[in-house]
Amino acid sequence: MQSFSRSFTLDDTIDADKISGQYKDGVLHLSLPKKEGAQKITRNIEVK
Repeated sequence: MQSFSRSFTLDDTIDADKISGQYKDGVLHLSLPKKEGAQKITRNIEVK
């Protein structure tokens, strides 16, 4: 069995107590909810 690890830093607008993830059919889905009152910022992330 192989493993993979990736880490990144989150800013203060993310509510760390409410982060969740689900691994299904080889795909990891993460939910990173923002704190109430956080300013909305849009970013495009290219996935290859």
